[in-house]
Amino acid sequence: MKTHRTTTRVLALLLLISLPWIAAGKYPKTDTDFSLLPEYCKARYNRLPPGDVARWKRKLGRDFIHVHHMCAGLHTLNLAGRASSEKQKAELLNSAIGAFNYVQRNAAPTFILQPEVAYRKAQAYERLGQVPEALREYRRAISLNQGISRFYVDLARLQYRNGEKEAAVETLTQGQKKRPHSRLIKKYLDKYR
Repeated sequence: MKTHRTTTRVLALLLLISLPWIAAGKYPKTDTDFSLLPEYCKARYNRLPPGDVARWKRKLGRDFIHVHHMCAGLHTLNLAGRASSEKQKAELLNSAIGAFNYVQRNAAPTFILQPEVAYRKAQAYERLGQVPEALREYRRAISLNQGISRFYVDLARLQYRNGEKEAAVETLTQGQKKRPHSRLIKKYLDKYR
């Protein structure tokens, strides 16, 4: 009886220890994996010359330590695009969201990558069909960096597809105020008006 309880406790402990890794996304390993990721991922995994790694450490600051979770999320999004089944795709997208959640929780709110984290998390939610969550994260991305055209366009595109035509036009109008020369925003404004 005691052996059974001990075994059960050990298994429960192992499961608890492994859960954060399960939710953290799949980590890139191969040259092909890294070729599809931003340079800061290569720096975080020491796949760049030492001077380039040091430059990225300076640029990203103290939260450079969390960048591997961002890279795992991005890599897992890439894997989801090649998933062999809807079930596998959903598992990968949820895993990517877990990695992005980690960065949102553990990196400073002012971390330079926080807008991109919210944007990528929105993409994952959108691909899962979780529209309210996707809309929330697109809005968060915009609130963190109002100068990125694709943030406005992707929010507006989802709003439009969700039957919110006026909201989509308003989003793009706000984006045009911040990015008056954006051809991308203009293209979608012309399309949705």
